[in-house]
Amino acid sequence: MGERMKKIVILGGGTSGWMSASYFHAKGGYDITVIESPNFKPIEMSASTTPYLKRFFKDIGIESESEWMPACKATYKLGVLYDDFDRIGSRMWNTFEGEEDWHCYWNKHRVEDNLPSSDFYLSRIYSSHIGMNDSGKFLMNKDGEMAYPYMPKKSWGGHPEPWAYNVDSGLLNEFLKNRVMNDINFIQTTIEEIKTDDTGITALVDSEGNKHTADLFIDCTGSKAMLIEAVCPNGRIPLDPYLSHDKAIVVDTKYTDVENQMCPRTGAKALSSGWMWDIPLYDRVVNGYVYSSEFQSSEEAEKELLANIGDDRAIKDSIMHMDIKTGHYARPWSKNVIAIGMSAGFIEPMEATLLMIVQFLLVNIHEVFDGKMTKEDCNDKFEATLFDTLDWISSQYYMSHRQDSAFWRFKSQNDTQIRPRMKEWLEDCKTAMLPPKDDLLFYPTCWYAKLVGFEYYPVGDGFPKEEDMSLPTFSDSNFKPQNKFKYKEMDDLNARMQMEKIRNFDTSVLISQKEYLDKFIYKDA
Repeated sequence: MGERMKKIVILGGGTSGWMSASYFHAKGGYDITVIESPNFKPIEMSASTTPYLKRFFKDIGIESESEWMPACKATYKLGVLYDDFDRIGSRMWNTFEGEEDWHCYWNKHRVEDNLPSSDFYLSRIYSSHIGMNDSGKFLMNKDGEMAYPYMPKKSWGGHPEPWAYNVDSGLLNEFLKNRVMNDINFIQTTIEEIKTDDTGITALVDSEGNKHTADLFIDCTGSKAMLIEAVCPNGRIPLDPYLSHDKAIVVDTKYTDVENQMCPRTGAKALSSGWMWDIPLYDRVVNGYVYSSEFQSSEEAEKELLANIGDDRAIKDSIMHMDIKTGHYARPWSKNVIAIGMSAGFIEPMEATLLMIVQFLLVNIHEVFDGKMTKEDCNDKFEATLFDTLDWISSQYYMSHRQDSAFWRFKSQNDTQIRPRMKEWLEDCKTAMLPPKDDLLFYPTCWYAKLVGFEYYPVGDGFPKEEDMSLPTFSDSNFKPQNKFKYKEMDDLNARMQMEKIRNFDTSVLISQKEYLDKFIYKDA
């Protein structure tokens, strides 16, 4: 394309809408209008994120965490702790560190030394000493300095700090909105009619008869998908049979011991008909349960959720029941409309990829305008990201060995619940721990952690064959085909020494996340 669309209308506030307005405002040269319903009220829920959010804030001109974290009641997230997914009592850890040079050595030592699977995380992944122990400790010492003996060169988002954030999504909306309000057009009105022709949308007509025109319309209306549906009628594609969840319950809970309970991670625990999350914010913990109504009623689901979080901690008037609408549009950028966020597609909350996908789309749109990619490239990248996420989530159920409920008996080891690509990957992993061949989203270390967590160990020494050493990996990393697999650069003794160094690290030098936030991030709030 190469020619920037100057006039942009964004329909819908919410996180996707205000991230879009903030991003294009920061890039400059756009006439931006945000149209929001006067009845819109942001839901004060939590959002778990990935490390790429650091880059978003940098892109919009925010360098300091203290500038935005207090405004959003944000905390740090070192990864996701998964409980009970493989079996009741099992535990695994997915983190953001991006190095991968010794997991095969660990697998060799696992057999030689009879190591439990939990040791993989404590010896291989640095943040696990905190994340896997239900502790509020953070990576820093009392002086606010990184206290670990060794840290990765980069994490998912290209930064050396291996963390993302937990945020109050309603407060994030307000923060982003207030930063750009004076420089954009903000209209509160109800859109009554969407006029279209062969080129796409020609105008949005509001309840007072005003017409709103644009070069590009951005659909941030959530699952309603008002604009993309106007140019692609009945275009939403279901993601059956890979997903079963259609309901969710959300409830806030109180801290009873904030120093220890403000854990720097997101928690995910498998329940009878889905899974629950816990997201520690600065002022409260937000819990939720994603489940399938085919296997459990809303009353049963609420009872199970409250039993797991502790009835005395639940703030009862915060309980919300909601529907989940999964599916996606094959081409979220159609004609002069682009759908962003839940309008474009939604899988489920696991791994917190929604805001990351919003961010990727915004970057790609701008690159289309600058002539660095085509509109079809942008659509292709969205589809690849969405299906990488789908494969990660669906494999989480398929690989489970649980058989204790109707839901898990249906999902576990059921070939209809996973794409052929994942089946092929698991076959490949019988001889070596490898990432899926075409995955461009999750670092290989994430896949290795999953394999260990679900007890999928390779037969033999576990080292990849020569022909596997050129597998593609995440496009934003510095890995190249010739150096992606570095196993032979580390001898067995050095690997063992490094693992023991991490395994035996004394965590007593670390301070709590609460203390770090109060002393260094929230001090002027």
